[in-house]
Amino acid sequence: MSSELALLQDVGSSNLPSSTKTQIAAWFDRVRGGKVSGAIAKMGLTKAVRLSGVVDGVRQTGEAIVVGGGLGLLHSEIGLDQKVGNSPSIPIDGALAGVATVLGMVFSGEEWSRDLRTAGACAGSVFTFRKAFELRAKARIKQGQQPVGKFAGDLEDYRDDIGSGYDDQNTNGPDGFGEDPIIAAARRCVDG
Repeated sequence: MSSELALLQDVGSSNLPSSTKTQIAAWFDRVRGGKVSGAIAKMGLTKAVRLSGVVDGVRQTGEAIVVGGGLGLLHSEIGLDQKVGNSPSIPIDGALAGVATVLGMVFSGEEWSRDLRTAGACAGSVFTFRKAFELRAKARIKQGQQPVGKFAGDLEDYRDDIGSGYDDQNTNGPDGFGEDPIIAAARRCVDG
């Protein structure tokens, strides 16, 4: 009986559609000659199934944070669109989405394949967000409008900081938060 309950728990916590789970439960009822739903409720497995859903949600959120954070860090260091030789640029997030999703399908029988599919979905989300923003921003610029959204770290936010063009007399700072505290301290030391 314990292996049967373990099977039911696996089915209950799987990614199968609910209609398929219902069909499996009905088949199990016919084979065992009893009510699967009653056995599950008596054994308290509904709580275990719900708990496994919570654990899966936390796990997927953690994976999303790792993938999104990793892509964000990568973008700040080298950019997400990379040229390889004379080829057109390759979007790293788009490539990761495709590779992780395909590998997740190829190895679908493995427990970790869910992690690959989640990573693929997260990377695909980052890729489509970037490209949708890029396309719409270009369209707004063609219409003579500025894109409304922008990202912290956009190059134009720091144009005065780059190279010899830095305006060290700009007391408001390029980000609108005031002068850089290190420069202000250095100025006080020099000016007395």
